[in-house]
Parts: sequence; C-alpha cells; structure tokens
Amino acid sequence: IGLIVEGIADGAVCKLAAQRLLRGVVVHEPMTMINKKLLLEGCGDAAALLIKSHKCDRVCVVWDLNPPWAAKGAKPCRHNDRTLAFSSLKSAGLENDPRVILLCITRELETWLIADAAAITSVLAGLNSEHRIERIKLPGKPERHSNPKGWLEDRFEQNARGAKYTDRVHAAPILAAVSDIKVLRKIPSFARFAERLARSE
Repeated sequence: IGLIVEGIADGAVCKLAAQRLLRGVVVHEPMTMINKKLLLEGCGDAAALLIKSHKCDRVCVVWDLNPPWAAKGAKPCRHNDRTLAFSSLKSAGLENDPRVILLCITRELETWLIADAAAITSVLAGLNSEHRIERIKLPGKPERHSNPKGWLEDRFEQNARGAKYTDRVHAAPILAAVSDIKVLRKIPSFARFAERLARSE
C-alpha cells in the first residue's frame, strides 16, 4: 500500500490505520506533499513513483477538505479538489487507474481522532500522570464538528498542564490508543478509507 498525504502527522495516522485494518500488509513510507495544493497538483507523479518504482499494488491519496491554512473566506469544495487530483493523475498516465484511490477527509485529520474518549484520555494521562484527567465528553458526530483540531487543543489545554496538542507528536498515539478500530468505522470518511483499502487484498 502506498500513501500520499499532506503532512507528517497525516502519514503517520494513515499508515497506522492501514496496518490495523489490513493485518500483515506492507505499507510504504508515506509520501508527504507539504500542503493540500501541492498534493492535488502533484499526486499523479507521486502515485506513478509508488506504483512503478516501489511496486505498490494500491495507492491512496488522502487530503483534508478544510485544512486550517485554507484561504480566509474560501469555501472548501470536494468536487474541485478531485478535479485537480484527476488532472494530475491524467498527466501521469494514471487516469481511471483502479490502483489509485482518492480520499477526502471531511474537515481535517483530527476528525478521526475525536471519536474515542478513552484513546484521548490515555494519551493525556501519559502527559499528566500526577493530575486527574477531566472526563472527556465527545462532541457528537465527528464529521459534523466544525473544528476538530481546535476541540483537541482545548482538551489538551485543560488537562495536559502545559503540553499543547501537536499533530506530529500526538495524532498517531491517539490513533494507536483506540482499542477497537470499529469505533472509527462509524466516521464516513474513515469507513471509505477502510473499504477502499480492502479492495486491494
């Protein structure tokens, strides 16, 4: 499995998720494209490299619908994102190639991380072992939350005693602390990720 993602945290979470979903599968080190614009414009060449040089059977291109650095006032559009990605894939000779799948995470990476209170509590407890962690009350359906990262940042501010939420540091440990991956399958974008990866088996 090959992964093309925006940043390091996205890659770490998606790689771990793929390994948990498909036991025994080999996941190539994710290709990080720095930001959404570069990912959508360059995913074609990146996918071609993963397929041709690294012999990946399936490549998943993953991006956030609404990353925090989106232009102020700009409305995210999944259709426009996919159009850019398909254009890049076409230029690389991978148009309609079944080995390449596109996945847009509604809102952002943290959408997947705010579905399991026990996992969040576990990571917070490791940062703040001397103090009682406030009971984590989840914000309802993750994909309906307008600012998942901000919500996590608030939980860390309340409980971590000075340790701020940093996606590169804390995102993968939260995913790793999820005891039952079925919890994440209730999130539509994660369910799509799981279903599409399974087609490569």
